[in-house]
Amino acid sequence: MFSDYNMTREHDLKQIIQESFKKLKNDFYRTYKIEKREEDTWPPTLELRDIVESLPPNLQIIELMGPQDHQVLKNGKGYILKYNFDEPNSDKIEFCGSIHYTQPEKLVSILVDEFHLNEEMIKNYAIDICKNFQITGMWEPDERWHLHFIPDDVVKNPQALHDSLCLLFLSFPKDTPLSGKFRRPFHEYYSELYDIKPDPIIPYNEFIKSNRMNSTFRLSLNKIQNIIGEIKLIPLVPKEVKTVFNRAKQLFIFGFFRYEFFTISQHYAYLALESAIKARYMKSLGTKAILSIKKDQEFSKELAVTTYGAILGFCLREKLDFHKLLINGRPFPYSSKKLLDWFEENHLIRKWERGSYDAGLMLRHHHLHQERPGPYVPDSDILKRIAEQINYLFHTVN
Repeated sequence: MFSDYNMTREHDLKQIIQESFKKLKNDFYRTYKIEKREEDTWPPTLELRDIVESLPPNLQIIELMGPQDHQVLKNGKGYILKYNFDEPNSDKIEFCGSIHYTQPEKLVSILVDEFHLNEEMIKNYAIDICKNFQITGMWEPDERWHLHFIPDDVVKNPQALHDSLCLLFLSFPKDTPLSGKFRRPFHEYYSELYDIKPDPIIPYNEFIKSNRMNSTFRLSLNKIQNIIGEIKLIPLVPKEVKTVFNRAKQLFIFGFFRYEFFTISQHYAYLALESAIKARYMKSLGTKAILSIKKDQEFSKELAVTTYGAILGFCLREKLDFHKLLINGRPFPYSSKKLLDWFEENHLIRKWERGSYDAGLMLRHHHLHQERPGPYVPDSDILKRIAEQINYLFHTVN
């Protein structure tokens, strides 16, 4: 039998919890927008809405008492709450007793008898809470319950309860223990909807079988590797460019098994050329770039030189017109054509070869946006030519 004091405190506690959940719902609808056509709303926001609308679930509470001056257990009290989502939108709040932090075995007993949790599973949790009060919660992914520990006297400090509830329930579900309980798919489960079966597993011997087209070109795996192995980039080429180009080489070799990979190899080779052009421009800037705007004497920003994309990203974030952007006092070459114009003006490419660089970037665009990808004949000369163009860009680097 609780004393009149305990009965009053239990009544206050229940009232504070109910008010906190009501405030939580208001916070959600003030922060997040649900579109009139629900499917236009981002699914994680709908997941949050589903969670918030299920609150409060059936709720059980244990009061944990400790020293008044404890650094973690504020005001000498903490509360363990068990949410049972099998009973959402429940007015039932059950107070299951108070224990002192020096009695972890008693806490285990209440968690087993009142919360109906497995003793072996819950024993370490109870010991750790009583030892340092640092554990904020516990859950089982396949179960519809969640334990929530609040290390403060929420009757004296209701804000501690509200802050803790917001942290638990207003974080996107993928970041919370509730992730599997209210999951909403971004799209329909089309495989189930259309009864689509998984692709069959291809046996190893079948997987590594040469494509029949290779016999037309008299290609063997060793011959392909010998040809591709002779196409090399010089040491001065940046690692990032080499990585993209090496993928083009590996895809070409894999074309021995899947003919269409000869085509994909060309795509990556042109991507490597574009990467090299941008990297070579950035190399010319030295270690820093001074950004300014034409006819704007007030704006000036110094950036450490990283990537070409980083400059474009900075302009987008700061809402700068990169058509008017100056880098170290010179116009920023914001397009492929402007970049190659800059290269030609600074004698980093030869005039007679400009058309080849233009064609390479045009073909990069073509491969990226083609609607009907068709197979190209195996042509290692494309990779060889692009390697020569990349090497020419970097062999003059000081």
